[in-house]
Amino acid sequence: MYGPIVCEITTKNANAATYLEQHVAQHVWQSFVVESKEDYNLLYREVREKRGLKINIIIIEGGELKQIRRKYTESMMETLKRDHGVMGYLDEFFEAPAAVMQALIESSNVQSVLVGSDKTQESLDKRGLLKMLTSSEDGSGTERDCCIFSTNMNKAFKVRSTIDASFIQHEESD
Repeated sequence: MYGPIVCEITTKNANAATYLEQHVAQHVWQSFVVESKEDYNLLYREVREKRGLKINIIIIEGGELKQIRRKYTESMMETLKRDHGVMGYLDEFFEAPAAVMQALIESSNVQSVLVGSDKTQESLDKRGLLKMLTSSEDGSGTERDCCIFSTNMNKAFKVRSTIDASFIQHEESD
């Protein structure tokens, strides 16, 4: 058992702590992580039923970190790092036990959030970086969500683009 999640994380720098605090929902920070339904039931009984304390519990079966699937290809990441000041993914800027990391991946997609620099903010403002991040790499023309943190003059910024399929209009032919 781990938790609350906030107590299980060690960030690599102050900016990483700020980004995590801003990105991860409060209820997730306060959650406990268990590795089985039996552990869940035990924790629930002992804390919620016997002590009357409300807690959130996330089950990560076996407590293992699954293979991380990255949003961008290695070649795209090389370009983002070289040309746009991207430093990596948010999950690379903190350490946590495997079960806690998996809980953060499943609840908050920390493995898909990019972390950048002043150069990143400049690219977002002036070089069309957001369009690059939301366009598919396979040339299919489909768009995708993105989330990126950047800095500018010691201030942190978060840019999030969400694609909502309900707004996409389809033309029908007879």
